[in-house]
Amino acid sequence: MIITISHQYGSGGRLIGKTLADRLSLPFYDGDFWTDREGAGESASIGRADAFRITESLMKKSVTLYEAAEKLKKGAESIAYENCVVCGSVSSCFENSPSVFAVFIHAPRNQRVKRCISEHHMEEETAERVVDSADRIWETFYEIVSGKKWGHCDNYSLSMDSSRLGINGTVDFILSAFSLQSDVHVC
Repeated sequence: MIITISHQYGSGGRLIGKTLADRLSLPFYDGDFWTDREGAGESASIGRADAFRITESLMKKSVTLYEAAEKLKKGAESIAYENCVVCGSVSSCFENSPSVFAVFIHAPRNQRVKRCISEHHMEEETAERVVDSADRIWETFYEIVSGKKWGHCDNYSLSMDSSRLGINGTVDFILSAFSLQSDVHVC
């Protein structure tokens, strides 16, 4: 079973995914997981970088989102049969699999901006640009890789607003829903 965590930038999705993996004693893979894997290439490692780094990386390497998506899919094949938690861009490679428990983490924009200011020591204007830019890039990337609409509740087993319960409360809720293992769709 693979648990995927797709998320809006600044929603705490990566921390939620890492905490979930730790509690389940499962491997955790995020956007950088395949950089150590043969054949993936460094241009594929755009998963959890902020929007400015993503854009800069793509421009410097002349890599299109389509090329990066193909590299991502190739790297993801190496964990396709492993029990794990997969977060960020990598998760989009598994969204069409029936053995996936897919989670989408979101939060109000103002909460995500506050989180960026607090955790990444950004100015408010910069945080706003990063949140908006990263979400646009991740949305496009998700749709290229999965062929589905990013953030649309029909594409996930569970969709959660992390600002409601906080990081640990959101992890607890995901664990409860995951343990039920029925066709849970909470939007």
